[in-house]
Amino acid sequence: MKKLVFVALVAFGAMHAGGCIITSGDDDGPIEGEGFFDVTWSLDPGCPAGGTTAQVLSQEVDASGNPIGSATEDLFNCSDGGGTTAALFLGDYDVTVNITDDSTNTLFAQSNVAEAALITDLATVGVSFAFPTEEGFFGLTWTLDGVDPTPADCADAGSGGVAVLATLVGTAEATDDIFDCDAGEGVTSEVPIGDHQIEVALIDENEAAIDPVPSFTASIEFGNEIADLGDFDLSSNP
Repeated sequence: MKKLVFVALVAFGAMHAGGCIITSGDDDGPIEGEGFFDVTWSLDPGCPAGGTTAQVLSQEVDASGNPIGSATEDLFNCSDGGGTTAALFLGDYDVTVNITDDSTNTLFAQSNVAEAALITDLATVGVSFAFPTEEGFFGLTWTLDGVDPTPADCADAGSGGVAVLATLVGTAEATDDIFDCDAGEGVTSEVPIGDHQIEVALIDENEAAIDPVPSFTASIEFGNEIADLGDFDLSSNP
């Protein structure tokens, strides 16, 4: 099965040298060899019901992106829209924002991962996020007749693309996406949190199904989730 790689849609904040100088609690002066993230989040349409807390996780990583130790947690009011972390060692980090309840046990929405670096002592680095709290996405990959599709393969199949129809169970609310057959992967438009009836099909130039996959149910459990539907072997000769 192919591994689906999604590109994080995150705006990385630029470092600014003139950050706020924070002193240690024992009055020994500024913390040396450390920095701070000024994290902001813009939520669409806003903090969800019960989502009172913005949990900011700063995970230090090595040059290969592997985690170093455990992530550092900072908690803020969701409605504040931003906050500055406690002091962190200089280094490279993956930063994430989770929107949770007071206990942080219930997840309502999750940002993409932002790569950010602390390289200057006592500097404050801005990291910005914008993500939905009531909708998520479905992702999928596909092959054509068991082989990664190429322009020639898709053209030979008479394909106009790969269609994904997601219908919220119990409603007529549906999201229809058509992807380039040659791409071999795709991420849908935003769909509501909940259970969805999923239909996937290779389609011709008139958008008629060449090889429909039997429909199945998949779920979006929290805001901004990218739920992987899996890998599909679509036939050009059903």
